[in-house]
Amino acid sequence: MLLEIITEHPGLPRQTALCVLLDWWGCFQPEPGYESYTDHEGETIDVITAIVERVRQAVGTLQTIAEQDSNARGLARELLRAQGQGWTLTE
Repeated sequence: MLLEIITEHPGLPRQTALCVLLDWWGCFQPEPGYESYTDHEGETIDVITAIVERVRQAVGTLQTIAEQDSNARGLARELLRAQGQGWTLTE
């Protein structure tokens, strides 16, 4: 949902969604017992792996935002840097 907001809703909604995703990056851990889920095809999906993959798939959109949206540029660049490092704590 955060990536949808980042992609489709410029301004404060985009900035807020970027901030939330950056706050989660490397820090968010699902509650015990909720580390994975079963998708509609019956495959078990790791939550963190799915988040990282979805952000990886949105790199092009994030790069466009970093180039064109002066209000969200810094946040998008920070998320791109964090994504490039994998699910690690950002400083």
